[in-house]
Amino acid sequence: MGLDPVVRRPSLNIAQERGVRRLTTLREVAKRLLPEALKFRSQRLKARILLGAAMPPPRDAARGGGRHVTFVATGRNDDYAPDFVGRLRSILAWNLRHAAVEGIFVEWNPPPDRGLLSPDLCREFPRLRAYVVAPEVHARVCANPHLQLMESHAKNIAIRRAQTEFVLCSNTDIFVGPQMCRFIDRGELALQTVYLTRRVDIAWDSRLRPQRQMVDPRRYVRILPLDPIGPGDFILASRKLWHTAGAFDESLARHRLGCDGRFILHLRALGSAVEHVGSVFHMDHPTSSHNSVQPFHGEVAPFDGLPYSNPPDWGMRDATETPLAERVWQLK
Repeated sequence: MGLDPVVRRPSLNIAQERGVRRLTTLREVAKRLLPEALKFRSQRLKARILLGAAMPPPRDAARGGGRHVTFVATGRNDDYAPDFVGRLRSILAWNLRHAAVEGIFVEWNPPPDRGLLSPDLCREFPRLRAYVVAPEVHARVCANPHLQLMESHAKNIAIRRAQTEFVLCSNTDIFVGPQMCRFIDRGELALQTVYLTRRVDIAWDSRLRPQRQMVDPRRYVRILPLDPIGPGDFILASRKLWHTAGAFDESLARHRLGCDGRFILHLRALGSAVEHVGSVFHMDHPTSSHNSVQPFHGEVAPFDGLPYSNPPDWGMRDATETPLAERVWQLK
């Protein structure tokens, strides 16, 4: 007697059927709970950031491990962001007190119809030095008509002239978070490690104290995912490592976005270790590339052709330095 083909097909036993039903139920439950789970994970991340931000920063970096760090930033008097000068002063006041013993500000390609920022800044901040890069230098190295600030070239100038054991490259709208300040203050930085961090964008209010805004999650505009090559706003490494690697790639004449990420990949290719610590807090503004990429942000740097090699005189090593004011020099 022949068997019915339907009966001949392999069938699930009772245990297997229960397993399938259980798996289906679990999937349905997981689908319902996923938004809450993601929300909970986001809340835990926010809690970790808040705990780090609530830490009291070092009273004065010059008295602790911060004596080994130079804070580097660059800009120009072109109102790149609303209240640019006020934001810059807030950043220098916080970072030079809590994260670094000295600062170097590079004023690149200053607009001819506006006054220089550097003299007033150096009068206000005794631990700040400044270098003004003449427009003819910009015309010589820039191949992108939309770019008025060659950020990586400018930072290389400061890296070349920093005298402390470690150099922190950041931006004029970045507060170094208290957790990272404490880490620097403990003096546990390794010479062959590059330190990165997580970036939190905050709705900035000049009437409120910086740390008060760091610990208020209602002011968080976005929390950027932890990036293996960093958020691009914070790179801390030993001066020796910066010089061994040759700093940022000066062959990039049309680029601004991704130049820092290219440098991190360059360091990885050379065998450097990478460590993420704490958070930085970015004053959100309409001209940020995270809000809208514009021509003045330049082209995105390529991530191939690594490691690269800069010429020996990177950072305008041999440029003529003409004094303009106390602790302010012009480079040509």
